[in-house]
Amino acid sequence: AAPKAPDVFPIISGCRHPKDNSPVVLACLITGYHPMSVTVTWYMGTQSQPQRTFPEIQRRDSYYMTSSQLSTPLQQWRQGEYKCVVQHTASKSRKEIVRWPGR
Repeated sequence: AAPKAPDVFPIISGCRHPKDNSPVVLACLITGYHPMSVTVTWYMGTQSQPQRTFPEIQRRDSYYMTSSQLSTPLQQWRQGEYKCVVQHTASKSRKEIVRWPGR
């Protein structure tokens, strides 16, 4: 099969307004790509951020999916510009999520 670039979707924690001291969890859902693997980097402004990227799994249709998440204090979330960057070398694609629900 020819290489296929991933689709990338933003996810944000919480249905209620978070309390001032609670963290906000941002996530990127990365799905529908072939072959594995992708590289995910998170930024606040120009600084890369620690993150958690989950193991890739193969879907029933043979394409792959994963997700990556970043936890940040609410105050920083309000002030910072957050970005999830997904690179898929096989398809030469680079996708960025810079808009988050509720911003």
